[in-house]
Amino acid sequence: MSALPARASRPPPHVNTIRRSADACMVTRGAITQRVERAAKAGLVERTTAGSGYHARAVSLTDAGTALLDRVVADLLTTEDRLIGHLAPERRDQLADLLRELLAGLGGARLTGQVGD
Repeated sequence: MSALPARASRPPPHVNTIRRSADACMVTRGAITQRVERAAKAGLVERTTAGSGYHARAVSLTDAGTALLDRVVADLLTTEDRLIGHLAPERRDQLADLLRELLAGLGGARLTGQVGD
């Protein structure tokens, strides 16, 4: 994953560029562009200007996109609790550490600041 620019030049958290989204998701910019197009048609995101030129465009969530994201995250957290809610907190920490180790061994990006951390 590429380093983000200094905090002062970053867009607000709900706004992102195609490049940053592609880097974060580890897919091509074309793949993100296609997803953004579908989401825009569904009214979930809108494209805005983040600077000069076409490639400097940014994407932000609409109210409908934010509402959908809130529902999806709530469902994810409910499912997570159903799967590991019976584990003691120290066992959850151990599981998270083991999963990070597994991802690192597979060459995945180092994940920090994820839900549950």
